Amino acid sequence: MHGAERAISNVVLMAWGEPLLNLESVLPALRLMLDDNAYGLSRRRVTVSTVGIVPMMDRLRDECPVALAVSLHAPNDALRSRLVPINEKYPLATLFAACRRYLEKAPRDFVTFEYVMLDGVNDSDAQRASWRGAWPKCRARST
Repeated sequence: MHGAERAISNVVLMAWGEPLLNLESVLPALRLMLDDNAYGLSRRRVTVSTVGIVPMMDRLRDECPVALAVSLHAPNDALRSRLVPINEKYPLATLFAACRRYLEKAPRDFVTFEYVMLDGVNDSDAQRASWRGAWPKCRARST
């Protein structure tokens, strides 16, 4: 299909900055993507990825709930605080509570948790075993 036009079917807002710290610009962009007179995407096909800015997660849930992905990168607060400094302000228990609140209005019945595997840092068998049962209902993807 070289040269053929393809419709946009999925959008993920992530990287190069925290989308939820720019929510004043992100919300209008999301609404445009969801508008039937613009792109007309399903809320299930538009995802915002965040490191876990809890107040903004709550605001997104209330103002424009779309699919949510949360970058965890560690199974516990001690390691996550080293890898993701915002964890000092919003530790895992607070973040998981926000994820559960988000699910009340989310277009999907799960949150995607992103976890980058760093050799010798966060990839041990013990760390992997600690994930089971510790996280809310989720779809996990590790790279």
